[in-house]
Amino acid sequence: MKLITLLQVKNLTGLSKTSIYKLMRNGCFPLNIKVGSRSSRWVENEVIEWSRIERLLSNFPEITSTQKRVNWGSVKRVFIS
Repeated sequence: MKLITLLQVKNLTGLSKTSIYKLMRNGCFPLNIKVGSRSSRWVENEVIEWSRIERLLSNFPEITSTQKRVNWGSVKRVFIS
């Protein structure tokens, strides 16, 4: 599992910091992982999958933006050491 920075998330998604955190609050974007008192990272594969789903759903204009959102708040992570 590779963890990436906010800058890398912004580059992968084209979203601003504000948009990323707003989507996270609404359960529509993969949650970050705190790696220190002031540092966060995202699981790269989750962000890539989110981007892939968003691109696929953009091909269906009849689906509203609310219907397009995956509830990432319900996604459970399993860490294997």
